Amino acid sequence: MEIPSLIGFRPEEAEETADALGLTLVWLEAPKPNLLPPQNEPRVGRQRLLEDGTLELLKVFVPVIE
Repeated sequence: MEIPSLIGFRPEEAEETADALGLTLVWLEAPKPNLLPPQNEPRVGRQRLLEDGTLELLKVFVPVIE
């Protein structure tokens, strides 16, 4: 099965996509950088399909630029 890239997605969007594909999802969370501006939001920064078919996603925090 070909899994689309979820990098850059919001966590809710990634969870909906994984659910639609019937994948089990495991989240890893990167620590927030010390100098992160107050306006930030979580995004998928990395994805990896494990041998048992579980999709592992790394949640990172990125600045919001307006």
